[in-house]
Amino acid sequence: MRALLHRSSASALVLLGVVTIVGPATAQGTGPASGTDFPSFTVTNLAGNEMEIGEVVPPGKPAVVEIWATWCAICAALAPQFEEMSETYGDDVSIVAIAVAINQTRDQVAAHVRSRGHGWPFVWDGDGNAVRALEVFGTGIVITVDRYGRVVRSSPGAGRDLIAEVEALLGDR
Repeated sequence: MRALLHRSSASALVLLGVVTIVGPATAQGTGPASGTDFPSFTVTNLAGNEMEIGEVVPPGKPAVVEIWATWCAICAALAPQFEEMSETYGDDVSIVAIAVAINQTRDQVAAHVRSRGHGWPFVWDGDGNAVRALEVFGTGIVITVDRYGRVVRSSPGAGRDLIAEVEALLGDR
């Protein structure tokens, strides 16, 4: 009986821990809230030159920003949508991937981008400025921004129809 009670208590604690962890984690760490201004921060281009994010996410133009890594399965799954967006809407929408400095180097990211022939800009967040400013705690997060610089949506990219989201952004001209 004591062993059963101990197991039940342990199970309840584990369940409580899961509920506690899953609840807030789904709301936190997935980026800025809708309606807030897209923040300003510095990154580097893949050649290593420091730049303001506004150089690739300029005001007056909608944007799609992905928090990205070479090893991110969600990012790989989203690549065809990013390619289509780049080819179809690249003149009208800023599309950028922010590569995080976790288990990859800037040189590895640059080699990966070259080998895949990605047609949209990639920048490097070597010191974590972007992830802190954007309040993201993982990769595969996609942030859409309207032409006024306000966040429209920030959430994991899995299951999202980014083409439809871009068309909606452009429909608001």
